[in-house]
Parts: sequence; C-alpha cells; structure tokens
Amino acid sequence: MYAYLFAKELSRRQIPCTAFGITSSYLNWSQAIHMVVQVDTDQGTYVFDPTYGNYYAADLATLCAGNGEVYLIGAPSEKTYYQTSRFFAEVQMIEIYPDLRDYYDLDLGKNFPRQTLANLALCPEPVDIRYAGELAPDTIKTTFQQEVSFYRVRMEFVDPVPEDAAFTCTVTRADGTVEEVEGFVQQDIYQVNFQAFEQTDALEVEMRIACAQTLPELIQYIVYQ
Repeated sequence: MYAYLFAKELSRRQIPCTAFGITSSYLNWSQAIHMVVQVDTDQGTYVFDPTYGNYYAADLATLCAGNGEVYLIGAPSEKTYYQTSRFFAEVQMIEIYPDLRDYYDLDLGKNFPRQTLANLALCPEPVDIRYAGELAPDTIKTTFQQEVSFYRVRMEFVDPVPEDAAFTCTVTRADGTVEEVEGFVQQDIYQVNFQAFEQTDALEVEMRIACAQTLPELIQYIVYQ
C-alpha cells in the first residue's frame, strides 16, 4: 500500500515510475515478498522503498547483482531483512507494474451504477459501453446514478493513439453546474490517462477527443477514484 500511495503521488507530479513486486528466499526455505518503486531522473535511476522511508542510488538490476546495502541512502524506519543485500541477491521472482494505480485505484464503474455512451468506434463493443450516435463525434460520456468523486480516466485503444490527439474532460455536478476539469494527459502508445489536478465531484463525466486523424477503436474506458 505504501508503494501504491508513493506511485500515486509521483503521478500527480507527472513523474513516471515502475513498481516491482519482489519475491525472495528467506532462511533458505520460506519466502519474503516486498515492493519497491524505481524512478528514472536526470541525475540517475533510484529505487525507493516507501514502506521504510529510504531509497537506493541504483537501479533494481544493480541491487539484485549483490551488495545492495552499499547503495542504501537514509536510515530505515526499522531494521528489516527486506533492506539487506541478501533480500535482493536471492530474488526468486520479480513482478513488474508499469502503473501500480491500475491495481489499487477504485474502479467507479464496478462500484457505482452508471451508464457509459460513446460516439466512436468500439472493438469489440464492450458490454458496459453503448454506442450513441447522438453524442458529438469522438465523445465518451459516463452518467452515474449518484454524484461520485474521481481523479483519473483511463482509455485503451486497439492501435496507437495519434500524437496530435487532444483530450478535454467536462463534468456535470448533481446541482446541474458544468465545468471543464483542469488536468494533464499521460499518453503511452495504446493507453491514455487523463488525470485531474484535484479530486473532482461529478454526476456525469464527459471526455471529448479532438484529432485530425481517425481514432483507433476503443477497447477500455475506466473512471477511477
């Protein structure tokens, strides 16, 4: 959970990161499981351990090669096997999470009744999204039965998203007020995340996409809290 909160804060600051779930041997018979977060910066690559409040001045591959404690910066909140060279050197399995938020953020569509309409190509037409030609072209609109709070909209397409695509998010609140949401876009070939600068209340979330080219077919659309 600490790694998730750390990764979420980095995303708010528009800093990319990768989380690693590490399974290592322990006393030669058991297993120890821990999660760290790797961040690439202009000054180099660092591995952060949010659980114990310190970090390593090296990438994960270097730590797993041995002598991980040599790169440790800062005193841990408590002494633990997870921060010894042995934990990294005796790794058994590493799970990679390019966006840890996708595993821990609350998918509002699964927890609150809602209807999602879209006027763009769907592939295949998802059971939770219905095509609606009455909407403006390249628009997706989710209407909840009660006002919710969200901070991110994630879209995934079948083909790469054109680089000139621009995304505008508008919300309608329970009192009828309409407002454009201030935020930023993180685009990674097939996936697009629109992230609001602040948690936003909405009864209706509408995403409009402006693009000179034809958009690829939409596979997935999720509103997260």
